[in-house]
Amino acid sequence: MSSKSGGIVVEITTACELEGVDVGRIEDVVMHICERFSIESGTVGIAIVDDEGILKVNEQFLDSSAMTDVISFDLSDEDDGAKTFELVVNYDEAVRQGEVRAHTSRTKRQVTSTRTLRHPNVSPKPLRAHVPC
Repeated sequence: MSSKSGGIVVEITTACELEGVDVGRIEDVVMHICERFSIESGTVGIAIVDDEGILKVNEQFLDSSAMTDVISFDLSDEDDGAKTFELVVNYDEAVRQGEVRAHTSRTKRQVTSTRTLRHPNVSPKPLRAHVPC
């Protein structure tokens, strides 16, 4: 699913069954974060995966076999004003952490998205804007 508002494009893909997820709400949160941090143009790609999917990405890009909730990449070109962010969110872990911390998985995804987008750098290396599980 892809949506565009102003100069921001949000692309969300899912690789697992999402129970009760309002994708439109996730897009709204991403747009709000971009507005708050004065990001006027760019693309935010979000892949929502399960435990197996996040482990594959973690091993491929971070050479780690640890479970985590989100892996983020800032792929922005310094010479271009547009930002490019790629986020891989572990839905299974978001649900687990939501149960432990007594808030909904939706809230967890919003918090994770906020933390991830607030700490960009210009390196194509993964960003670690969260604490691994």
